[in-house]
Amino acid sequence: MGEVFYTLITLVVLWSPFAVCLNHTGWLRRVSQPPFPEVRMRHMRHSGLSTEQFIWPLKKEAVVEGDLLLGGLMMVHSREDTQFTCGPIMAQGGIQTVETMLYTLDQINKQWTKFKIGALILDDCDKDTYGLEMAIDFIK
Repeated sequence: MGEVFYTLITLVVLWSPFAVCLNHTGWLRRVSQPPFPEVRMRHMRHSGLSTEQFIWPLKKEAVVEGDLLLGGLMMVHSREDTQFTCGPIMAQGGIQTVETMLYTLDQINKQWTKFKIGALILDDCDKDTYGLEMAIDFIK
């Protein structure tokens, strides 16, 4: 059983919309460390801007620390007409999904005492390119 558990410690499983990673050995960035406050876009083919001129808005996130981390990439804010900003909060879809995930984690953690399940929930602002940058942050 010990060998199987050690193998699971180094395992990263990704599926949509959640990513699960164990942070036991420091192999992945721990959630207790603050993530980067800005995300630079790597490819700026269509905008005509260089990478030095473009900075995504501050990352919108919810963090619950734990031994096992669940990552959620969710559309909390709607898409804005401008290319680089997020729109208003999507009351019917986005924020309810985040609240559902947090409530479920709270209920599970009340029942389990040996370890705690945490979460890193990121807002992709309903934009594919910004969502891709957020997804890459899960595995950094």
